[in-house]
Amino acid sequence: MNDDLEAKLAALRDAFFDTMAARMEEIRSALSALESGDEDAAAGLISVVHKLSGGGGTFSFHLISHLAGDMETLLSEGNRDLARLGRLADGLQTLIDAGGNLQADGEAAFLDALSGDMVEHT
Repeated sequence: MNDDLEAKLAALRDAFFDTMAARMEEIRSALSALESGDEDAAAGLISVVHKLSGGGGTFSFHLISHLAGDMETLLSEGNRDLARLGRLADGLQTLIDAGGNLQADGEAAFLDALSGDMVEHT
Protein backbone atom coordinates (compact mmCIF):
# COMPACT_ATOMS: atom_id res chain seq x y z
CA MET A 1 0.00 0.00 0.00
CA ASN A 2 1.38 3.41 -0.81
CA ASP A 3 2.18 5.92 1.91
CA ASP A 4 -0.54 8.38 0.86
CA LEU A 5 -3.27 5.76 1.06
CA GLU A 6 -1.97 4.49 4.40
CA ALA A 7 -1.98 8.05 5.76
CA LYS A 8 -5.57 8.59 4.61
CA LEU A 9 -6.71 5.31 6.17
CA ALA A 10 -4.92 6.18 9.42
CA ALA A 11 -6.66 9.58 9.44
CA LEU A 12 -10.06 7.92 8.93
CA ARG A 13 -9.32 5.44 11.70
CA ASP A 14 -8.30 8.25 14.05
CA ALA A 15 -11.40 10.25 13.15
CA PHE A 16 -13.60 7.24 13.89
CA PHE A 17 -11.90 6.69 17.23
CA ASP A 18 -12.28 10.39 18.08
CA THR A 19 -16.09 10.01 17.84
CA MET A 20 -16.20 7.24 20.44
CA ALA A 21 -16.45 9.51 23.48
CA ALA A 22 -19.53 11.16 22.00
CA ARG A 23 -20.97 7.76 21.09
CA MET A 24 -20.48 6.59 24.68
CA GLU A 25 -22.39 9.64 25.89
CA GLU A 26 -25.23 8.70 23.52
CA ILE A 27 -25.16 5.11 24.79
CA ARG A 28 -25.23 6.18 28.45
CA SER A 29 -28.03 8.65 27.80
CA ALA A 30 -30.11 6.06 25.94
CA LEU A 31 -29.56 3.46 28.67
CA SER A 32 -30.68 6.01 31.25
CA ALA A 33 -33.79 6.78 29.19
CA LEU A 34 -34.56 3.06 28.90
CA GLU A 35 -34.17 2.71 32.65
CA SER A 36 -36.73 5.51 33.04
CA GLY A 37 -39.17 3.55 30.88
CA ASP A 38 -38.64 5.34 27.56
CA GLU A 39 -38.87 2.44 25.11
CA ASP A 40 -38.33 4.82 22.17
CA ALA A 41 -34.73 5.18 23.34
CA ALA A 42 -34.05 1.61 22.22
CA ALA A 43 -34.18 2.54 18.53
CA GLY A 44 -31.62 5.31 18.98
CA LEU A 45 -29.41 3.02 21.01
CA ILE A 46 -29.58 0.33 18.34
CA SER A 47 -28.50 2.90 15.75
CA VAL A 48 -25.50 4.06 17.83
CA VAL A 49 -24.21 0.58 18.62
CA HIS A 50 -24.78 -0.51 15.02
CA LYS A 51 -22.50 2.29 13.83
CA LEU A 52 -19.90 1.41 16.46
CA SER A 53 -20.02 -2.24 15.48
CA GLY A 54 -19.57 -1.54 11.78
CA GLY A 55 -16.94 1.14 12.19
CA GLY A 56 -15.08 -0.92 14.76
CA GLY A 57 -14.81 -3.80 12.34
CA THR A 58 -13.82 -1.57 9.45
CA PHE A 59 -11.01 0.08 11.39
CA SER A 60 -9.75 -3.04 13.20
CA PHE A 61 -11.23 -2.27 16.61
CA HIS A 62 -12.50 -5.83 16.76
CA LEU A 63 -13.44 -5.96 20.43
CA ILE A 64 -15.38 -2.70 20.15
CA SER A 65 -17.16 -4.13 17.14
CA HIS A 66 -17.93 -7.33 19.01
CA LEU A 67 -19.35 -5.70 22.15
CA ALA A 68 -21.35 -3.11 20.21
CA GLY A 69 -22.69 -5.89 17.98
CA ASP A 70 -23.73 -7.86 21.05
CA MET A 71 -25.59 -4.84 22.40
CA GLU A 72 -27.31 -4.42 19.03
CA THR A 73 -28.32 -8.09 18.96
CA LEU A 74 -29.74 -8.00 22.47
CA LEU A 75 -31.69 -4.81 21.84
CA SER A 76 -32.97 -6.02 18.46
CA GLU A 77 -34.24 -9.18 20.15
CA GLY A 78 -36.13 -7.04 22.66
CA ASN A 79 -33.76 -7.77 25.53
CA ARG A 80 -33.94 -4.89 28.01
CA ASP A 81 -31.66 -6.37 30.69
CA LEU A 82 -30.21 -3.01 31.65
CA ALA A 83 -27.61 -4.50 33.97
CA ARG A 84 -26.27 -6.67 31.15
CA LEU A 85 -26.37 -3.83 28.64
CA GLY A 86 -24.65 -1.58 31.18
CA ARG A 87 -21.83 -4.08 31.69
CA LEU A 88 -21.31 -4.28 27.92
CA ALA A 89 -21.28 -0.47 27.78
CA ASP A 90 -18.71 -0.47 30.61
CA GLY A 91 -16.65 -2.88 28.51
CA LEU A 92 -16.84 -0.50 25.57
CA GLN A 93 -15.66 2.31 27.81
CA THR A 94 -12.74 0.19 29.01
CA LEU A 95 -11.73 -0.43 25.40
CA ILE A 96 -12.00 3.23 24.50
CA ASP A 97 -9.89 4.16 27.51
CA ALA A 98 -7.31 1.57 26.35
CA GLY A 99 -7.07 3.11 22.89
CA GLY A 100 -9.44 0.71 21.14
CA ASN A 101 -7.72 -2.62 21.66
CA LEU A 102 -6.09 -4.53 24.49
CA GLN A 103 -2.83 -6.41 24.57
CA ALA A 104 -3.26 -10.15 24.00
CA ASP A 105 -2.80 -11.06 27.66
CA GLY A 106 -5.35 -8.47 28.78
CA GLU A 107 -7.83 -9.39 26.07
CA ALA A 108 -8.40 -12.92 27.37
CA ALA A 109 -9.11 -11.71 30.91
CA PHE A 110 -11.36 -8.94 29.58
CA LEU A 111 -13.40 -11.37 27.49
CA ASP A 112 -13.58 -13.85 30.34
CA ALA A 113 -14.96 -11.17 32.67
CA LEU A 114 -17.69 -10.30 30.16
CA SER A 115 -18.40 -13.82 28.94
CA GLY A 116 -21.74 -14.09 30.77
CA ASP A 117 -22.96 -10.87 29.17
CA MET A 118 -21.86 -11.51 25.61
CA VAL A 119 -24.10 -13.09 23.00
CA GLU A 120 -23.31 -16.63 21.93
CA HIS A 121 -22.66 -16.70 18.21
CA THR A 122 -23.40 -19.92 16.43
